[in-house]
Amino acid sequence: MENNRINFLSDWQRSFAFGLGKVIFTEKDSNNKTLRKIIMSTNQFNNIVDYHWEKFRSLNTNSLLYKYFDRDYVGENEEWAVYSEVLIENIHEFLNHLTTIDKKNEELNLVRKEYEYLMKFCEECIKNKSKIYFLADNY
Repeated sequence: MENNRINFLSDWQRSFAFGLGKVIFTEKDSNNKTLRKIIMSTNQFNNIVDYHWEKFRSLNTNSLLYKYFDRDYVGENEEWAVYSEVLIENIHEFLNHLTTIDKKNEELNLVRKEYEYLMKFCEECIKNKSKIYFLADNY
């Protein structure tokens, strides 16, 4: 499994960044066997998806981004994907959210490698008909 684990947390982040949360995407097959993982900091993930922050209320309420952003408010999604991984119900929708991000977005430039890998990861999961699970610290 170690060869199928992409860890975008740098050595200094792992050693010295207290309070830096993690976001984990896990690809699983139809038997729920883990195939691959992507690990990044919550800051890296936020830099990718913050493009949708201001308009997230207009997104599908079952979408990953809606629930992820809605965690900042007291309510039903407050603890979503914090203590246990959740299935991304619609990988196509999540990939579409990623592709509609303005490529000139300044925050995205900070995490271009992570963004491109995450898109490729989603495309491959769709092609392989596998599932993606999501887990994210709430800070």
